[in-house]
Amino acid sequence: MTQNVLETKVGAFEARMLLRRRMLGVAGVKEANQHTSTAVEAELRTSVINCFNCDNDASCMDWLATAREGVLPPYFCQNHDTIMRLKAMSQSKGESK
Repeated sequence: MTQNVLETKVGAFEARMLLRRRMLGVAGVKEANQHTSTAVEAELRTSVINCFNCDNDASCMDWLATAREGVLPPYFCQNHDTIMRLKAMSQSKGESK
């Protein structure tokens, strides 16, 4: 019984993180390229916590089903502000090269 509860919680967490990665990707945030800055890593950690605590799974899935790449995250997304900061960080990092 404990194993099933644990598997369910792990599965729910993984599903939520998949939504998070999709939301970041649609918004144009590339996680793998950004692990050089402590500030970026802190924002990514914040995005995990925000997403884990969110209750908008259905709205998120519906929005992602029709979202085109490069659009801003919806305002119902608890990571809206975090994603906007990450996007700004990645753009400023690209401009400094």
